[in-house]
Formats: sequence, structure tokens, C-alpha cells
Amino acid sequence: MVILRPTRKLRELAPELLDSGAVSSTALGDWYANRIVVDRQPLVLLISSLSLLSVLVRARAVKKLPDRLPSIVERRLLR
Repeated sequence: MVILRPTRKLRELAPELLDSGAVSSTALGDWYANRIVVDRQPLVLLISSLSLLSVLVRARAVKKLPDRLPSIVERRLLR
């Protein structure tokens, strides 16, 4: 199970992303997510707690981010 741990800024946009006390069962561990803005473009920075693999995605459909995270990581690893 993939665990997403959002920052306060990201939780304000999507309260559904509450940080649970569960532990990830994946090889990359928990994922930390932060909302940043670059050139007026809202982005989400995702960082794996174990490997420190970083992924930058557009901040649209933030509420569906936990469901999209496995496919986002898969595309990044294949790249």
C-alpha cells in the first residue's frame, strides 16, 4: 500500500489527503508531497522517503493524487 504524506499547504487544497499513521509496504516507502509554484504554474513535488526519488507533476486533480501515484512513479522509473 502506498502512503502519501502531504504538507499543510497541500492538505488545505484537498482535505481528503489526511496523513494516516499507516506505514507503506512498497519498496520506495512513504511519499511526501508538497505544493510549489514555479513561474505561476502550480506543481506537486513528490519525494520517496527511502530512495529520495523525486517526481514533479502538475497540481491538477490533487484529490485523485493517491490513486494516480503508482502510475506516476511507474512512468518515472521507466523513463
